[in-house]
Order: sequence, then C-alpha cells, then structure tokens
Amino acid sequence: MKKSWQLAIAFITICIFTWATISYASSESSSGTNYTIATPYQYPVKSGTDEWRALTNHAEKVELFQIPEDILPLMTTEALAKTVLEYPLMVDMLAWDSTTVGYKVIAATFNGLAELERRSDGLSTLTELSQDTVRTTDNMLSEFYLNIIIHEMSDPHGKKIEDRAATTTVFTPNGSPVAAVKGYTWADHNTTLSYELEAQNDMLETYQSAVLYKSVSPTYNCHSYAWYRQSTDNQYWINNARKYMDDGSYKNITEWTTSAKVFYDNSWLAEIVGENPYHFDHSGIALVSRDTIRSKWGCNATFEHKITDSPYYYGDTKLFLFK
Repeated sequence: MKKSWQLAIAFITICIFTWATISYASSESSSGTNYTIATPYQYPVKSGTDEWRALTNHAEKVELFQIPEDILPLMTTEALAKTVLEYPLMVDMLAWDSTTVGYKVIAATFNGLAELERRSDGLSTLTELSQDTVRTTDNMLSEFYLNIIIHEMSDPHGKKIEDRAATTTVFTPNGSPVAAVKGYTWADHNTTLSYELEAQNDMLETYQSAVLYKSVSPTYNCHSYAWYRQSTDNQYWINNARKYMDDGSYKNITEWTTSAKVFYDNSWLAEIVGENPYHFDHSGIALVSRDTIRSKWGCNATFEHKITDSPYYYGDTKLFLFK
C-alpha cells in the first residue's frame, strides 16, 4: 500500500512538472520571447560585390535590407543587436541635419532597429556590446553608431542641445526672411572631422552613383547650398527652406532643367516620427544629365549623384523642381 502511494505521488509530481513546463513554454512563445535564432542575420547583398554596385535606388535598398518577418521575432536580442549594427545603410544616420533625426529615420524605415527598440532588454544588450573589449569593428564608425543608438534609446525624449553658433536671418530673392544659423562647428554636430571623413568614404561605397564634389563641412547644409549660396565658403545652415518656394521666389516646373532646384518632400516620415515636415526635406541642384543632382549631405560632403541614389529617397518621397 505504501509503495502504491509513493508511485501515485511520483506520478502527480511528474504531471505537475510537465504541465508547468508546457505552460511556461506556451507563455514564453505567446509573449514573443521564445527566441530560437542566436546568430545575426546575413544581409542578401554584400558591399563591394557586383550586386551591390547595381543598386542605385535607395528605396529598393531599404526594402532589400529588411529582416524577413518570419526571422525577426525569433532572433535573440543579442543576435538582433549585432544585426542592427551591421545594417548596410547605417551611414544614413550621419546624412541628416542631426544624428537624432538620422536615428529616427532609420528606426522608422528599418524593421530591425524598430524591433530592437521594442525589446525590453534591447538597451541593456547594446550596453553590454559596448563594454565588450574583445568586440572587433570593421571601421572607426562602428562604435560611433553604437554610441548614438544607445544615447537615443536611453533618452528618446531628450532636449535638443542648444546651438552654440549664432542665429541669424537670410533672405529669399523676393525678400522674405529665412531663419539660419551661422558658424556651426563639428562640436555643434556632436561629431569630429575624422568621423565625417570616414563617413564620407562609407557614403561613396554605399551609394555607387555618388561622386565626391566637395569634401565635408560643418557650416552649411543642403538647403543653404541649393537655395542660398553654392560655395564652399558658405557659413549658413538653413533648417527650413520652404519659404523660398512659398513666397514665389522660385516657380514649380515640370521639365528637367539644368541648375533647377530639386526638392525632396518627405512629409510622410514626419507623420510616422511625429515631427515637423521640414526636418526630413532635402534639396539639391539639377545637373545636365537627367535625374542627376548635386547636393550636400548633412554636415558631410557635397556629392553628385542620381536623384534616387541618396539617403533621402524613399518610395513615398515626393520630388519637385523649381526654377
């Protein structure tokens, strides 16, 4: 009789343990934490290959480098973080008017970073990677990108650093005032000349149609170059160039014309991120070859490139010509 009770208790214990295990596994799976993929995702096209050189449309690149949706939720957070840090278009983060805007653009258009933001252990995993002394990098920008992502995920609603340069006003051809900042330095952009020169090289590798026209400068941006002064001694940074279009200084045209102003309207990004539309605009100058323009990329260099082959062109981007 005693032996029968012992067997019964053992059976009940096994049943309880089995039920608990199944229940835990089910809960883990339903909560999205049943990660079975511990290796980083391998992107389908590698830099320097013939396939890479054939890519001259940024919108297509963004689509190509999304992590497959059947893989993304199964990746461990460490594998996901490493995959994000190897994102082939990470240099885009340095092409906007600030790294904060650049970060938000990538988070809105790359499902890997968006998923990492949602992970409760995403930030801690990145922090661990940053402290890994045996971690190797392909170039000096890798750690820079990692630190930017950690900073933005740590303080997503942080205050903008106040400009140390002087605010001023420039005027459209029709006399309308346009707010500008004069005398930006590398420190104002939270970067250095060395980082930007390295980024310049990465941009040339990432965008195969791009040709370097003028090297990096912290003082002027795309809008100032296109609408105010096309000179390397330009000292003015213009965040919002829409006044040049709205006050009639330039008229919207439909035919490609050399020296016309080319305007990228990315208001759709503003709706996703929740910021002013002009934060995501871009401007350039039309060249003789159709659909080829010259434009300044953030505080980086001025490039000549196909209109679709730049960090600012997406499937929902609206393009306008003004003369």
